[in-house]
Amino acid sequence: MTVSLKLINSKTYPVSGGEINPTNVDSEIEAFAQLGVSRGLDSKEAHYLANLYGSNAPKVFALAHSVEQAPGLSLADTLSLHYAMRNELALSPVDFLLRRTNHMLFMRDSLDAIIEPVLDEMGRFYEWSEEEKACYRKDLKVALENNDLAALKNLRKTKRGWKEDYLTVPSL
Repeated sequence: MTVSLKLINSKTYPVSGGEINPTNVDSEIEAFAQLGVSRGLDSKEAHYLANLYGSNAPKVFALAHSVEQAPGLSLADTLSLHYAMRNELALSPVDFLLRRTNHMLFMRDSLDAIIEPVLDEMGRFYEWSEEEKACYRKDLKVALENNDLAALKNLRKTKRGWKEDYLTVPSL
């Protein structure tokens, strides 16, 4: 099998959410954030989503008319999750929390509080069985252990080298 690759110019290649006038970014993001505020988000959440989604933010905010806030999630997290499932084909909690948002990488301190609500809402949306949901919970636990460097944290330095402590990792 032969694979043919074509070089692209990254300066002109369109990026999802990047249809913003580069000379007017701040005011465009502010306009998007105000749209979010008008849809029921507080200013901080609206600005976060406007910065995360760029010119796609109006599509995210438009979901406020058709999506009910999920139990245990903020309106911002609910809209972000539904946008990811409907428009970005996020099919698993790991996909949403690691690749579609900043939660696993940059918002770890608040992640544990939304794990079960995300699992519940995705399960409801995709009509997962309890067994499927348990599999996604297990996948997420493994991804979190990797993300949190749990294996490295379970090692301790001894006089002869490194030794595993077998610390328990909190379960989900």
